[in-house]
Amino acid sequence: MTNPIAPFLRPMPYGTFDFAALTPSMVPAALAEGRRLNLEEVDAILSNPAPPTFDNLIVPLQKAGEALSRVQTVFGVYTNSLITEEVEAIAEEEAPRDAEHADTITLDPRFWARVDELYRTRAGVPEDPVANRLLDDLHRDLKNSGALLDEKGKDRIKAINKEEAALVVQFEQRLLKGREGALVTGADTSELAGMPADQKEAAVGHEKAPIGGWAIDIVNTTQQPAAAFLQSGALRRRLFDASRARNLTGDTETLSLIVRLERLRSEAAQLLGYPSYAAYHLSDQMAKDPETALALTSRFGRAAMAKAVAESAQFGNVPVWDRAFAEERVRKSDYAIDDDEVKPYFEFESVLTHGVFFMAKKLYGLDFERRTDIPGWHPDVRVYEVRNEDGSAQALYYLDPFARDGKSGGAWMDSLVDQSRLTGEKAVVTNSLNVVKPPPGRPALLTLDETKTFFHEFGHGLHGMLSDVMYPDQSGTNVATDFVELPSQIHEHWVLHKDVVGNYARHVDTGAPIPDELLERLRAAETFGSGYRVGELAAAATLDLAWHMRPAGAPELKPEEVPAFERQALTEAGFDPDAVPPRYSTPYFAHIWSSGYAASYNAYIFSNVLDCDGFSWFEENGGLTRANGEHFRQTVLSRGGSAPPEDLFRSFRGRDPEIAPALKDNGLVEEEAPRPARARP
Repeated sequence: MTNPIAPFLRPMPYGTFDFAALTPSMVPAALAEGRRLNLEEVDAILSNPAPPTFDNLIVPLQKAGEALSRVQTVFGVYTNSLITEEVEAIAEEEAPRDAEHADTITLDPRFWARVDELYRTRAGVPEDPVANRLLDDLHRDLKNSGALLDEKGKDRIKAINKEEAALVVQFEQRLLKGREGALVTGADTSELAGMPADQKEAAVGHEKAPIGGWAIDIVNTTQQPAAAFLQSGALRRRLFDASRARNLTGDTETLSLIVRLERLRSEAAQLLGYPSYAAYHLSDQMAKDPETALALTSRFGRAAMAKAVAESAQFGNVPVWDRAFAEERVRKSDYAIDDDEVKPYFEFESVLTHGVFFMAKKLYGLDFERRTDIPGWHPDVRVYEVRNEDGSAQALYYLDPFARDGKSGGAWMDSLVDQSRLTGEKAVVTNSLNVVKPPPGRPALLTLDETKTFFHEFGHGLHGMLSDVMYPDQSGTNVATDFVELPSQIHEHWVLHKDVVGNYARHVDTGAPIPDELLERLRAAETFGSGYRVGELAAAATLDLAWHMRPAGAPELKPEEVPAFERQALTEAGFDPDAVPPRYSTPYFAHIWSSGYAASYNAYIFSNVLDCDGFSWFEENGGLTRANGEHFRQTVLSRGGSAPPEDLFRSFRGRDPEIAPALKDNGLVEEEAPRPARARP
């Protein structure tokens, strides 16, 4: 009988996958076989009669589960990028089974007994801090998984994890359908007056547009990008209302799932000895505790709200759905910036080749060569081989740039193969964007924000591609959530940097470089509107903490009580949700309900302190140079999670982080006196 897992193990360059030979229908049997093999591997390791040592316990555990992991990785691509009814049905069946399988291993009393004994004896553990950190993290993670609970407690943790896995899948499915169902359409193209030509063409050519009419997709965030340009106030409000109303009622309603998810997480935290899920989750992050996270979030939030109020007065205190349009008018009048003037200089292919790849070459000596012999999971996907300047192979890079039905919204990085010197694997990483695909023969023109998003996700990709660690568990982006955004956000700073922008920002029709005068206007406008932008981010982070700081004894909210809870949490923290709603509202806040950022959305603010202070180091030391890139590569990008993030930042920056650069870069001024610098932001 054919081994169902064999197609997922088929050898390809860099150990990647032959996506052309794989289908979702292969996944269930392969997952079952992968779990069986994984249990056999772990049982052999835990049944070893010899006393535990680093070599007979930790090393084989690092190598175990490869077959299962490969199947799960491929299915992760399907559930993010090729979503169909078949994929959704498989996910509903398999997610609880995966959770149950993981608990079977981590809650095995033999696992804890052997790891705890090795933790105490350090038998055969290398003296280097990397190996000891690996053991210490495993010991902590087992405790935080429930290894010390009695059988009743373990059974309850297993039940919680299984139910949570099922709820997360349901949330993701309803989220996608809610966004697709919130599509805004119209029969009269004159309603699109003011919209940039390429966006208008996409709206009129939308496959779901009525005959002779148009359609506009709703994106993940609360505010909708098209509202900045549409002259019709009624249509701007329709877009905002459609965005805010999604996932509230009907078969895409998520509130009933959310209130249950929050209670399950809180109960699990209580079982494990923590007062709240936020306290549990942040215990191994840079923040260490929710109070520290909330203090920094509130600090940024207060400064942002003060600026947002001043900005609002400048705009004439317009309704929130008119905010982006009012900002755009001021941007045009005060900074003479028109999106139609700017976008021709941000053509996708030039941003890719002469922007992000150019930056990577200058900083890290990397070359990207297209590989047409390696299939992607969709015709739009491109594959590149990444080489160092000495010609040595470094990584494989997949890019999935365009939006389509069946693809999750937003932008992200993922890892198909984790780099590890122990296993001999090189990194295989992916970047996925949601750029509107232009008609055949037409160029894709990006906004400045989309260009920043590309540099951001590419920064995550570099974190994976340049990993150089021994153990898979410490590879690439396997770091604290409030540190993982440092590499991504620090690379955003190069978008308009004089040493980068002149190389890629050339007019799509004439090839002329972007005028210096336009660049200066763009740079001058960088902090324009930052009160709102930082405010909506801080509001979302505050909302996340409000949900996950609820104590275990609190009653489960009813779905209809969620809007009031959200409003109360924001107003008590000093936000005005009518003037500055959170970037993501509770019903469609995918980061915290399904994407691993629960109690950690504040990571974007923590990392902003690090990236602004870190980029000032580049500026102090000559900017875009190989020497500077090599320093960042050796101290941060290559190190993964092999050392505490605080230590990595100090080794890069030469000191602890300071908050002043982040406040300055965001155009924010605090009313109170600056506080002393701290070891963690």
